[in-house]
Amino acid sequence: MKRFVVALCVLASGWPASTQSELPPRVLQLAELKRNIKTRMARLPNYTCLETIERSRRKNERQAFRYLDTVRVEVATMKNRELYAWPGAKEFGDRDITEIIGAGTSASGSYAEEIRSIFVNNASTITWHGEEQRLGRRTLRWDYRIPYYLSGWTVRTQSASGRVSATGAFWVDAESLDLLRIETNTSRPISPSPRLRTRWITRACASLPRT
Repeated sequence: MKRFVVALCVLASGWPASTQSELPPRVLQLAELKRNIKTRMARLPNYTCLETIERSRRKNERQAFRYLDTVRVEVATMKNRELYAWPGAKEFGDRDITEIIGAGTSASGSYAEEIRSIFVNNASTITWHGEEQRLGRRTLRWDYRIPYYLSGWTVRTQSASGRVSATGAFWVDAESLDLLRIETNTSRPISPSPRLRTRWITRACASLPRT
């Protein structure tokens, strides 16, 4: 459950130390996390990651989602472009993700643009969730929401395509404040038929390389 909304404060260097010390610890941690990610993305424009996509669908809102399949692809961000390949491929081809995955629902912009929307462009509303034991360590979890008109997501089905909003969560190492994981769900169906909706879930490794 979401507990309280964390204000996205910009900690100006000229603020008195006493003012900063009065802010809640989670506000200070989130501000530091965003500042570090922004710096790393500016210095390291090229990086790769494994993206896992779980696809499911339902015929109407009264039914539960039914699992369809899981797809894994390697994603490389180079000079603000996203390139895709199957895991273990020798090189990244200049192909759209729809050409890699083939039939079914696919999306673009769900890697670098997602990170920018959450942490850099101030497009998201971020909510503190709590501490969790995850990935073998103590982590801090925040939930987030991005409206479709600000998200970097474009989702395609066989009959339609469009921008979608996103909700999800991210986990941070409690000691180093390194970003460990992002989980995202699209929350605005794009199918023109109200009887057929597709839910898109991506769990992407979001650790940024160190200098």
